[in-house]
Amino acid sequence: MRLTTALLAFVMLFGLAGCDPGTGNGTRRLACQVTVDDPVRDNDQSPQRVITRVRYWCDRPGADRLSITLRLQRVNHLGNWSTVATRSFTVRRGQTIRHDAAHSRTVQISVPCAPGVYRALVTGRSVAGGRTKNYKIATGRAFDPCRPGMFA
Repeated sequence: MRLTTALLAFVMLFGLAGCDPGTGNGTRRLACQVTVDDPVRDNDQSPQRVITRVRYWCDRPGADRLSITLRLQRVNHLGNWSTVATRSFTVRRGQTIRHDAAHSRTVQISVPCAPGVYRALVTGRSVAGGRTKNYKIATGRAFDPCRPGMFA
């Protein structure tokens, strides 16, 4: 019985130590997640702006560098995507991790309401734990997001 208890204590103390995401021992792959929200109106009752957000977070201790460009685009008169708002930023280490487990970091851009077809496009790169990951994420099309819909 005493040997079983000692063995269990040893496993709990040393065997699970590598499971902590903050150990930074290099054996665990550091991951970052980047997502983008569809363009929507800022207010259901009286919309003034079309908004989109990029959400990001990385495992502890955070990425060495995470560079992101968020674009809000609208189809122009030629049928091509035209950027109507953009924001680029770079964050490092502690700026890339979540404040708490339930929330991601968020950056938003917007334009005044105008009829049209919109999408959001995120491009970027994370460098974490010696690995580089590139991002290119486009949302689906949002048709006249400021116009009240059937269920709005």
